[in-house]
Amino acid sequence: MLLDEPASTTDIGRTPWSTPTPIVLDLRAARSLGYVPAGTYAETVRETVDWLVRTQAEQRALDHPFFGGRFDYAAEDLYLAARASA
Repeated sequence: MLLDEPASTTDIGRTPWSTPTPIVLDLRAARSLGYVPAGTYAETVRETVDWLVRTQAEQRALDHPFFGGRFDYAAEDLYLAARASA
């Protein structure tokens, strides 16, 4: 969920991948060992998203215990309902 206003002190909208600053990946070591990326983000993202959509019924990753209780959908629903009625 993307919010129009600054992040609050609640966990609404946070995910296990939320970070306070961007994550920067350094591939110099991998490239020195011969790694060659399959393409740029722009070149590869569409194929990846298409695959995720096609196989979404098979993707059960969020059922893994690691994610248990990490997505507070009820709090997000309440937040959006309050905004809609304001």
